Amino acid sequence: MLRSKESEDVDIEVTVLEAMDRPGGRAVTLQFADGLVEGGAQYIHGCEGNPVYQRAQQSHAADFGEYKEILGNVTFADGYNQFVETFLKNIPPESLVFSKPVQQVAWNHVKEDNSKGKPITITCTDGDKFEADYVINTTSLGYLKENARTMFCPPLPTPKLDLISRMGFGTAGKIWLEYKTPFWAENWGGIYLVWDAKPRDVLVDEFKEKEWYKHFYAIHSIQDKPKLLMVWMYGRSAEYIETLDNDTIAKTLTGVLREFLKNPTIPVPEQVHKTQWHSNPYVRGSYSYVAAGSCGADIDALAEPVYVPGKNGLDQPAICFAGEATHRTFYSTTHGAMLSGQREAERIIRDVELRATPKPTVKDDGNIPKRTSVDVLDRIENLTL
Repeated sequence: MLRSKESEDVDIEVTVLEAMDRPGGRAVTLQFADGLVEGGAQYIHGCEGNPVYQRAQQSHAADFGEYKEILGNVTFADGYNQFVETFLKNIPPESLVFSKPVQQVAWNHVKEDNSKGKPITITCTDGDKFEADYVINTTSLGYLKENARTMFCPPLPTPKLDLISRMGFGTAGKIWLEYKTPFWAENWGGIYLVWDAKPRDVLVDEFKEKEWYKHFYAIHSIQDKPKLLMVWMYGRSAEYIETLDNDTIAKTLTGVLREFLKNPTIPVPEQVHKTQWHSNPYVRGSYSYVAAGSCGADIDALAEPVYVPGKNGLDQPAICFAGEATHRTFYSTTHGAMLSGQREAERIIRDVELRATPKPTVKDDGNIPKRTSVDVLDRIENLTL
């Protein structure tokens, strides 16, 4: 899928197994209320040097959406789905398989040079099996937290399982309130909420289900979406709203609006829409973060592949890891996810190139060629950086 310009001659067959029925992962554009909203990734965080922004610019001539500057961030007017489409154009349809959750990755067997088959077997929940020389795992950290101990056979090394457990993975949620007719003025941006609280409540910050509505700070309008108001939720409250029915959300938030705006005539929204990233069994949250007890070194360690003895006596990066949680400086961002994918694709390309390089030979006194091992330093010097 991703190929460095130094490796244009490398031929690698790629199959993408997507658990969901659509591409994009945590980047998805939804359509309702006569417009588009982002159900996942919202912004391009920064423009200078950002590969997402650069790719968007390069694809602009191919009917890519316009950009709009909002509070220092950049959004896609036509939705993040347009960015996802720029990748799909380069992937053969037969290489992308949807609704194909993986049940197990068996990586403990290594084929000999003269044996048939691949060293890794991927078994899906429907029983389908795929063989591979390499696997790039791009599941979310939330999914790994829930499945890493059973997904791989044999299990991942204990240090990697431990860091997966201690790293942070949180939930951000969005609620959209859709009205038949807006009750707010055209230039009304929204309201910020400040609740009365005792000093102990501020210090403890304990989540109370009955007061879930006190755990967000704003209700605001959306540019070019005249019938919608939006609420951002985080942490426990974002998880909790996924368990509530829409009628409860509509009535509760209407009460909040009436109380803060001192207007008892504010109508109940006609519809409520909400994200459900924590409930999604293939995601289990929204973004990674450095939790108490973890550190940046854990991110680097998560990004390290699991190696197995490979052909020609060289260790092979059998199980590679990509995704925003594996990028030390850009975790929790779309460009971090993109850069990590490029990193692992290039890692595999380098490994394939290395194995395609003939080993040097020496001759004994009988002039019979003999194979020699490749020194580690020679291996490093041969890599295309």
